[in-house]
Amino acid sequence: MKTIKQILILLLVVLPLGISCSDDDTKTKDTQKSASLRVVFNEMKNNFNIAGRSSSDDDDEMCFDFVYPITLSYNTGTTVTVNSIDELIDLLSNEDEDMYLEAIAFPFQIQYLASGTTVTINSEDDFEGIIDECDFDTYDDDDYMDSECFQLVYPFSIINTTNSETFLMESESQLYAFFEGLDDEDEDFNFDFVYPISVIVDGATVVVSNSYQFEEILNSCDDDYDYDDDCVCTEEYSPVCVIDEDGEVITYPNPCHAQCDGFTESDFVDCN
Repeated sequence: MKTIKQILILLLVVLPLGISCSDDDTKTKDTQKSASLRVVFNEMKNNFNIAGRSSSDDDDEMCFDFVYPITLSYNTGTTVTVNSIDELIDLLSNEDEDMYLEAIAFPFQIQYLASGTTVTINSEDDFEGIIDECDFDTYDDDDYMDSECFQLVYPFSIINTTNSETFLMESESQLYAFFEGLDDEDEDFNFDFVYPISVIVDGATVVVSNSYQFEEILNSCDDDYDYDDDCVCTEEYSPVCVIDEDGEVITYPNPCHAQCDGFTESDFVDCN
């Protein structure tokens, strides 16, 4: 499981990629798609209870904040300048699978909340180092590796976004062999899934149309879910939320999953 999760985070990491900017600022900056950015945003969503997510650790705090303003871009190519943490929280609260933040303009600065020290982040490698230092949850952490909450459905294709070359993966062994065969020079290549792909979650096949949906599925992975093995759900990805007996918000891929776990439509709450 560890190997497949390491491959998945590699697929999600897209190194230098210029994104066209379009806003009212005539001095917009070029942005770069960043997997580290999404890791930070997931952490923020947990800590600030954004979109119904709450941290499992009451003492959990953000390791740093950005030094504003920062320049971000959506998956649509729209660029925005964010001037405060309140503005950023508002943007994150309104993300969805059709429009979500995925890129940031380098260099930018962060400030460690504990010490007040300011650090300049010049590249994705620098950003990844900060993620490791702050011990943020990533998709290759043990919590995800041990969950085994989903399986990739073969065949599917991956793409090198640098040159648009695609590679068909027909089995897990072929996927392993492909990445094990990459040499050091290939590490600068930018890979992603060719969407849509399908994954199996708790016995149900879910069609994933973009990286945000895939990220949401990973975020919803929870070993405590115990679906009825006889329950068969559709492939639709239409998340619903419920509040469990401990007052925690649980996100299910679609209403069928929630109903299989014993909830009814009257239990559904706003995920936002």
